[in-house]
Formats: sequence, C-alpha cells, structure tokens
Amino acid sequence: EASACPLLALPGELHNKILQQLGPMHRLLLRATCRYFRTIIPPLNLYELLAAEASRIGMERKLYACSFCHRLRPATCFDDSMKEWARGKGARDSIKRFCLDCGVRSPPGRVGYGRGDHIRIKGALFVICFYC
Repeated sequence: EASACPLLALPGELHNKILQQLGPMHRLLLRATCRYFRTIIPPLNLYELLAAEASRIGMERKLYACSFCHRLRPATCFDDSMKEWARGKGARDSIKRFCLDCGVRSPPGRVGYGRGDHIRIKGALFVICFYC
C-alpha cells in the first residue's frame, strides 16, 4: 500500500479546499507531516509566521518567528531582548526579531550581533567574541 494516510487518498482539489480553511499554524503543522504536503503548501511569509506564533499552539509552545530565517523557533533560540518590549509577541518591531543563530551568523553590514555585543539569555549575560 502506497500510503496509510486516508487524507492522502483524497483528490488534490479537496486538499486545496482543506488548506483554504486552515490558519497559518495548522498549515505549518500539516506542511511538516510529509513530502507531499511540503510540496503543495508554500512556506509561510513573515506575517503568517507572526500570526502562527500568536496562535494558541504558538503561545503554549513558546514559539517565536525569526525574520531572517523565516522559521518558528522555541523561545530558547532568542536572546531576552528579542522576546520583550518592542520585539515581543504582537509588538510593533516583532518583524525585526531574529534568532541567536541568525544574529551571530549575520554578514557584516546586516543587522545582527557584532563582535563585543552583550546579549542576555535567560537573564545570564554573554558577550559575542571579539576575535571569531
């Protein structure tokens, strides 16, 4: 048997109708289930990711959207300032939020962390290396 999932046995037109009824978080979750849905469901844009982080599931799982890599990531992947005040959930500058990985790997001239920058993670202070 090619597929044990009854949903995959439905015609493509029904898949499209179902997708039209889903919010951003549920489209993201369905997209993660298999290759087929990954190919027919386009990646979410930043505004859809922000809506997904504000959903019940996004709040329960403490997920935040990264504006650089366009992924929902757990709160532990962000420095404290990216989760508070102007860049917190629903805040005006949440579209400028970036995760630790993207901030450290940002190329020169792009917003991110620079050598010697101080960041806080779970209240602990860290300094970006001056030499690396």
